[in-house]
Order: sequence, then structure tokens, then C-alpha cells
Amino acid sequence: MAVTGDALPTLVVATFRPTDHAVAVWTYRDAGGKPQGPAAVSAAPRTAPPARAGSRSGFNLLGWVAWFARPETPYLVLGLAALGVIVLAAFAYLRRGGQL
Repeated sequence: MAVTGDALPTLVVATFRPTDHAVAVWTYRDAGGKPQGPAAVSAAPRTAPPARAGSRSGFNLLGWVAWFARPETPYLVLGLAALGVIVLAAFAYLRRGGQL
């Protein structure tokens, strides 16, 4: 967002649409007129999804590597480890004769 200090003040706003990565620039001249539409709309190039290696019925090592490279993987592993600790603690408690 920017405002010019010319004799005819202009407001310039850039927008971004994350669904298709489209960028638009809108301008508004403060002379009682209507806002003008996008100055330029550039559509993001469409690319095909990457091909999967390996067959669907067999073991896919690249799929596992890609899964571990995702940003939420550490949190999922930490959650599973915490769940494992809770289950082991409950098992140890019941084994010592405790009652739930």
C-alpha cells in the first residue's frame, strides 16, 4: 500500500491471491472518481504435479522420504512419542497392581 504526494493524490494497493498466486495492483485517485481495476494481472504458470516414483502396490521409498521432509512431521512424531509414554505409564501402573 502506498500513497503519492502529487497534486492529485493516488492510493496504490497490491493484492495477492494465494489460491492461484495471482498478483494485482489497484489504483485510486482521490478526485471523487471510482477505483480503477487491476493495472496488471499475471496468472501463475500452471505446472503438472510431479510424477510419483515406484508402483502403487509396491514399497515406495521416495514417498516415505517425502513424508519425513514435510514441515509437520516433527510435531506428529513428538505427539506419537508422548502417546507412547502415556500408554507405557498406564501399563506400568496396572502391572504394579494399581487400579484405574
